[in-house]
Amino acid sequence: MRPAKKAQEVVACPNCAKDVSPELSAPEFAFSHTPEGLGPQSTGVSGLDHDVDRIVGRDAERQWAAVAERKNRKNRILASNPDKDLEDLSRTFDDDYRVMTRAERRAAATAANLHHEAVDQIKQHTQGKNFLAKRLERSADS
Repeated sequence: MRPAKKAQEVVACPNCAKDVSPELSAPEFAFSHTPEGLGPQSTGVSGLDHDVDRIVGRDAERQWAAVAERKNRKNRILASNPDKDLEDLSRTFDDDYRVMTRAERRAAATAANLHHEAVDQIKQHTQGKNFLAKRLERSADS
């Protein structure tokens, strides 16, 4: 490939060795690239090269729409139950929401408290040393 400033210089024909002036053929612009697999593509056309970005963007858009739909559903339920808040809602098996009874709400609060206490205990137990190193020490001592 020659630099652009030498584009008009006379060159030897590669077939017959005569001196010729370079001529440009009519430009053609067509791509027939078919993306294959999930690897990075490099076609030179961003419309093809960025398929993955568009797919990820569409998926994110769809997921955020589902989040907004769930939030709207919760707000409608809470609007018809003004004495309740988000902590009073429970998700059903068919991905809807319902207001929990007092007993269910107490059980959910107890479960959440137990979970937080367990997480705190795990954090205290694993602080200072690597958790795996502690387990290896204990198994070596036994």
